Amino acid sequence: MPEDLRTQTGYITKFGPLVTQGNEAHVHHLVVYMCSGLNDSHVGNGHDCENGNVAVQVQQCRGGTYLAAWAVGGEEFVYPDNVAYPFGGEGYIMIELHYDNPHEIEGTPDSSGLRLWYTKTPREHDAGLLTVGHFVHPYHVIPPNSQNFISTGLLTEQCSKDFIPEGGIHVFANFFHTHVAGHGLSLQHIRYNSECGVYEELEPIDENLKYDFDYQQFTHLRHEVLVKRGDIVQVKCFYRTAGNDKVTFGGLGTREEMCISSFVYYPRIDLGFSVSQITESDYHDFLRTTRPGQQILSGEVEYVDGMNAIDWDDNLKTTFQKMLDNATQNVLCGVDFENYVFQTTKLPKVGCSYMAPDQCSEFTPPTCCERIGAVEDGGMVLRASVALLALSLLTAFTG
Repeated sequence: MPEDLRTQTGYITKFGPLVTQGNEAHVHHLVVYMCSGLNDSHVGNGHDCENGNVAVQVQQCRGGTYLAAWAVGGEEFVYPDNVAYPFGGEGYIMIELHYDNPHEIEGTPDSSGLRLWYTKTPREHDAGLLTVGHFVHPYHVIPPNSQNFISTGLLTEQCSKDFIPEGGIHVFANFFHTHVAGHGLSLQHIRYNSECGVYEELEPIDENLKYDFDYQQFTHLRHEVLVKRGDIVQVKCFYRTAGNDKVTFGGLGTREEMCISSFVYYPRIDLGFSVSQITESDYHDFLRTTRPGQQILSGEVEYVDGMNAIDWDDNLKTTFQKMLDNATQNVLCGVDFENYVFQTTKLPKVGCSYMAPDQCSEFTPPTCCERIGAVEDGGMVLRASVALLALSLLTAFTG
């Protein structure tokens, strides 16, 4: 941390990329973390993040607090005039760079990074960055030759109640991230409607159904979104793996997959992430069902081989999708991966999907309760019609 920020808080107002000239084709994305577990011996030492010899403190830092992020295609991000991101203190800043080097070119020096603009003057609101997504893990599975397979990451109702204050948080920007198989993402906003007694899907916080891996950017929302205490937020990622005969697994590599939404909000709270995936036992039960008589071993290699040995026809893909949508979710939510809460839950069963107003006709959709009432009334009419038909038949036979 710079000397002037060790004793006084700075407030980030803007950040942008600094890519070494000539390396634009290779620098793909980067993440900047605030870390508390490092010391001066780690300063200036680069590491291969996937090398098993990396210091534990460095690996733990990757689960720390996000300060900023950038990806190829992105430009500078500017905070609103009344909001800034606070940073400083005795911690350390670590940058993680991801390169695109398919031809394995060696000997190219790089000093790319991120430039931060900051002030010592606080603004009206302190910003926070909250990441919601699927665990980055091989248990994130996308079947081969899929056209529109869906993975989900969840901020649970309980996590929301535990961390979000009574007045809620105001979301004003978002960053979506998958790898090359991803072609769309939606950050969904779900609230329990006590009047109707169902979960209601509100307008998506953000949505990009034309996602491009080579154009990623923190984008300002068209309007701020108030996420209230107890609201559920889930990111849905849509994948296309046509032409790929192997299962795509979760991981940090470009040919592996991620499902992440990192949104910027105020006021800042002690919540940095919420990530989820279904239980390990659910995956192994699926393997036992689809490969009866085969021994299912617990090692990662055996698991990967087992998934790839499955005959993934369309019916099985549909079955697998339904299993993911209905299985128990393991959820971690907290400040960082040293301070978190573990929960188990299921994806919310939405009673009312979002209906957008028609801007051309000025049509205003009925409320959730009105729609539920219409369905129930229709059900009553149908039941009455069946009863009358039965009575008519009985009269005909006895008359």
